[in-house]
Amino acid sequence: MTTLFREKDKTAEDRAWDLQCYGMSEGTLRNVIENDITAKFTGEYTMLAASFMSNAQEEIEMGLDERARQSINCAKFILFNYVMKDGE
Repeated sequence: MTTLFREKDKTAEDRAWDLQCYGMSEGTLRNVIENDITAKFTGEYTMLAASFMSNAQEEIEMGLDERARQSINCAKFILFNYVMKDGE
């Protein structure tokens, strides 16, 4: 999936929000998603979202609550932007 996303078009405030929300820029998150080997060759993004959720479980277990919240946000980003289409 090719995006028309342009990181440089974001404001400094938006970039700071992305870092707080996802732990990375939206552009970096999109690169992670779009370069995932399974998603790239199958077009299936739900397993990648599940992977982020599994990471969150491990992060909670290790007491990394902020990082777990960011992993959950990454999973939601995948679901809302790559899995669910046209308001499904």
